[in-house]
Amino acid sequence: MTNILTFFVLMLCCGLSQTVSFNREDSTHQKLEELQEKLRSVKYLLRINTNGDPFMGSRKAKLTLVEFSDYHCFFCRRHDRQVAPKIIKQYVDTGKVKYVFRDFPLDSHPQASLAAAAAHCAGDQNKYWDMNDLLFRHQKRLNQKDLKKIAQYLKLDITTFQKCVESGKYVEKILNSRNDGDKAGVDSTPYFFLGLTNQHNAEITVKRILKGAQPYWVFQKAIESLLIN
Repeated sequence: MTNILTFFVLMLCCGLSQTVSFNREDSTHQKLEELQEKLRSVKYLLRINTNGDPFMGSRKAKLTLVEFSDYHCFFCRRHDRQVAPKIIKQYVDTGKVKYVFRDFPLDSHPQASLAAAAAHCAGDQNKYWDMNDLLFRHQKRLNQKDLKKIAQYLKLDITTFQKCVESGKYVEKILNSRNDGDKAGVDSTPYFFLGLTNQHNAEITVKRILKGAQPYWVFQKAIESLLIN
């Protein structure tokens, strides 16, 4: 009789132990879900300022895609060559997405800042995107001599262009862009923020963050999910 009673007590204790274990697992799982939900809500609170940054597309586009990039970054070049043209054709040219380019020259790429300055200086002569394209196309040739050749190819006023680059006219702008990226959590390139365009100021409310040289379908899925809402 004692042995039988002991058996039932042990079974009861084991059952309680399993119940406590399950309750702990359920509680932990719930806490993880709550944490993930909080992290998702933080992303929605993030805002990116695009004031004065070069862009393609309509100011009235529902969505804005902000790219933080480095002209000397291999993966940035891959995005620029393989994915960006598809995004531009499908969404930018059709007025659905405004595409903003922001500088994020990495410390490991000393020529990236010079290339960024060259793009902005070319922009003074309405050739920003032409220069942007050629800088990625000829990524391994970004010294001052090569930048001058690219400027000549674009038929820029060479004296004005060189004076702009050498004067450091856009150093502060590039530095501010890098700092803004740091504050927003950018830790590598390319890095993208996709959000709703604000028609009253240059801030966008971020809805999606895409990191790295993602395939086109990833951008397509993110964009389409926001266009239908």
